[in-house]
Amino acid sequence: MVVSAGVVAAATSSGLIRAETWFLGTIPLGLTLATIIVAASALWPVAIKQPTGQALVDRWLDTCESPEALETYLLRMKASEIRLRNEANQRRGKYTKWAFRLLIAAVATTLVVAILNAAFTEGAVNDDTEGTVPTQPPIGG
Repeated sequence: MVVSAGVVAAATSSGLIRAETWFLGTIPLGLTLATIIVAASALWPVAIKQPTGQALVDRWLDTCESPEALETYLLRMKASEIRLRNEANQRRGKYTKWAFRLLIAAVATTLVVAILNAAFTEGAVNDDTEGTVPTQPPIGG
């Protein structure tokens, strides 16, 4: 997704932003940059606040609790870790969905801006030649 957004950004910045229509070219460029930021947020690693494996082993070895109490503690830690991982995955899923939406919007606006740039360029060429009358050289002159 980040690579696709980079391709759209390169196409937008190099071909769509012109002096006459610079404001139109900034729309897909802004959407593309937003795509990259949101996609990076989805990919950003997040630490889960849980005891490390060594801390669990140390607790197991250095405790006077019953084996049932330790098993209960371990099960609660596993359940907590699974819950925290699910929450992190749901957060990443939301960011990924937003990034795809922004990428689709960036591609769509890139196409619209390209069409509008072509229409403005076509109109400017037609406007320059519309009012002139071709002159012919004088006959026999």
